[in-house]
Amino acid sequence: MITHRVRDTGLTLVRETLLCVMLMLGAMLLAVLRYSASLQADGRMNAFTTAGGTLAPLCGALAYGGVCLWLLRRASPATHPALSQGALLGVVLGLAAIVSHSLEVFATLSPPLGAVVGVGMWGVRFVSFAAAGSATYRRVGSLGQAALSSVWCAVVSTSVLVLYGFIIVLGFMPHMQSMLAEADAQYGPTISQAFVIQNTLSSALTHLLLAPAIALLFGVAGGIACALLRSIGRFGALLLGCCGLGLLAAGLTALQYASSLERPQRSPFILFGLTAIGGALTVAHPLWSAIRYPVKNNAPQPQTLDKPTHSR
Repeated sequence: MITHRVRDTGLTLVRETLLCVMLMLGAMLLAVLRYSASLQADGRMNAFTTAGGTLAPLCGALAYGGVCLWLLRRASPATHPALSQGALLGVVLGLAAIVSHSLEVFATLSPPLGAVVGVGMWGVRFVSFAAAGSATYRRVGSLGQAALSSVWCAVVSTSVLVLYGFIIVLGFMPHMQSMLAEADAQYGPTISQAFVIQNTLSSALTHLLLAPAIALLFGVAGGIACALLRSIGRFGALLLGCCGLGLLAAGLTALQYASSLERPQRSPFILFGLTAIGGALTVAHPLWSAIRYPVKNNAPQPQTLDKPTHSR
């Protein structure tokens, strides 16, 4: 039996991501120190909440940096395919997030269009995380590597997005204040600047915490879907793809209908809509791979990273 080495020519971008995290941490500190009123309690937030809201995002950025340092020192060649796949999709997802955030901040979008941009960006995240897990599992046949790939995708893209968010705040504070006109009228221009910083820190913490958790869920789900669907024929994949499109449409319809209801009545429709959309997006890459590489001409089977060995 002959075991072949998997060729990995992709970039893991660990050093580049560490640099991005360091810049992100520096931008956070600069924003807090430049607008020191963000460290003070106001009518909305007491001193304990304000301090926690400032320290938690900084700790999150430090945790991201720790992950990068750990990968630089401990990552083995066996993890390179997963990291390179996650890095590739992470860069694409980060660029998409920058475009989405720019539209939200600088473009005047009508309420329906703004909601479409926001929901669409989360859909792109779900697809990217699931695709990272699916593509990695298809390549190396390991759910652990699939999870690593999707989480690394989240780390890369979130680092890029949070850094960009603080660059926008530091460079366009008057514009950010105009987006919070209600806060300006109620608290005054100085506190309004602090409120912008507090709001940005809170949003950064949400992304830093949620993105890896969601990526882990969708990465494992994408790997499992790849394992279950990789052996089906092209016709079966096309049929399931049509079912997936129907499920996606049903989920979007449920969310649209939920928005027309009173808040207490929305929960079941929102739950069904999110579940349906998540399931449809999770199987998108495995089905595409099954259509592109049908059973009779399937893609290469998972290969190990060991050196070639021969057995008689």
